[in-house]
Amino acid sequence: MGKTARRKRICLYASLSVLGTVVASTQPPQQATPSLQISDLQKQIKAEEAAHAGAQQQATHWIALADAYEEVSDLESAEDAFAHAIRLLRETGARDLYTNALDGIATIYFATGRANTAERCLRQAVELEHPVGDSTTEAIIRRDLAVALIAERKYAEAEQQASEAIRLLEAQADPHVGETIVAYLTRSRAICGMRRCEEALKDVDRAEAIAVNKVGANPVDIITIAALRGEEQFRSGAVEQGERTIQQALSLVDRGTEIPASFQIRLRVRLLEEYAQLLGSAHRKQERKKVEEEIARTKAQQAGCNGCTVSAASMGLFP
Repeated sequence: MGKTARRKRICLYASLSVLGTVVASTQPPQQATPSLQISDLQKQIKAEEAAHAGAQQQATHWIALADAYEEVSDLESAEDAFAHAIRLLRETGARDLYTNALDGIATIYFATGRANTAERCLRQAVELEHPVGDSTTEAIIRRDLAVALIAERKYAEAEQQASEAIRLLEAQADPHVGETIVAYLTRSRAICGMRRCEEALKDVDRAEAIAVNKVGANPVDIITIAALRGEEQFRSGAVEQGERTIQQALSLVDRGTEIPASFQIRLRVRLLEEYAQLLGSAHRKQERKKVEEEIARTKAQQAGCNGCTVSAASMGLFP
């Protein structure tokens, strides 16, 4: 899989941490990569190593193997494969491949609770792309870096990185709609993290305006926009308004017929968990207890869901 697929999966991780850290848009998860593809890639890599193939050629297949491992939730093997690619590429000058490998391993670091390590990888990737690389790619990496910084509560720099991502995206003749929505929502979360939640809601409005004008708007975009709006209303002191908005987001999840069942259930659980935390912070114990009971029922539904095996990409990236 190429760079575009990698970016989409990073966004997907973020979308499942829809309230606690940041939201992001993406397509629902694809089917897991068959183990046959992994086996074929392993054989191909062994043949290339035996033939002393070039570093870039080998690294390309190591990255593909890492992607395949990630799709079947084997994060340890994915990390090893990305690390192998990085070692091969370090002295080659193959910027695009190197950036892709750094971006990929950052995904794994986030998924395994190592946001600070992911941050270092993404900073290196930004340096590779700026100023000689593709500006859209640089914008996406800066957005991902902002998400990492949010996870570490480095909100001021996260706002700066997200703002630069927005600038780079909007400077394009035909800006990528989904990535621009993500960038605005990321900056909104950073701003609200600094207790400027009313100001942050303006970026949610901007993201919503883009989504509304998009033909065939992604349902996950619409859900995540509503979810973040509800959280930030809560945090700005408009508790009742925030509660209504989060209920609307939950209704959108329940009506999301275009969303695969496994993704839909996980998204609902994540929304409910954050909703319970917000109610707890507002000292509304009875309401929180009811939401926690709903979480238990939804998780039981998840446990009994046939065909709900999901890839690593749909498990949630950020804390």
